[in-house]
Amino acid sequence: MHFPPLFRLLPLLFPLLLLSLANTGCQPARESETGLYVVLARLSDPDGPRIRPPLKLGRVVVGRESRLAVRVTPNSSFELEIDSRVRRLLYAPAVRGAAVGTKHAFSIEQQSRGSWERLWSEEFEGGVSEWRDRRIDLAETSGAKRRLRFNIGASEPGDAELFWGSVTFAAPENALE
Repeated sequence: MHFPPLFRLLPLLFPLLLLSLANTGCQPARESETGLYVVLARLSDPDGPRIRPPLKLGRVVVGRESRLAVRVTPNSSFELEIDSRVRRLLYAPAVRGAAVGTKHAFSIEQQSRGSWERLWSEEFEGGVSEWRDRRIDLAETSGAKRRLRFNIGASEPGDAELFWGSVTFAAPENALE
């Protein structure tokens, strides 16, 4: 039995897919349901937040995906200031080349009233090389800027490479009006 190549079937299947989607009764999402956000800045933007101490940003492949990221070392951190309108932080930490069973601690803190408050932390185990998409919803703050610190805790010895990728800062669409 001979089956046609998949690319020959696509023109036949595409109208059926559109028809099935149209018949689901799905309505466009409303702002109140989705909380529409717009990107204010990315770490990769030339006019984006400045990293202190300065770190090199570059395209990094982890697993099968490529992202703009900064490479960091164990027991290190970097800080940056962000616009007070930012309400959502999107990012993707990754560990590449870590031996199975090793652990690497990532965390993010926000400076509040002179002290640092932990917003997120996660321990990554070696053996799996992949980007892990994460999101933090940030509370409103007063003032023009706020300071964040991205940390890598003590990691076990080895040849692991540690990255913060796709760091993006977003605000509710209505906050820009």
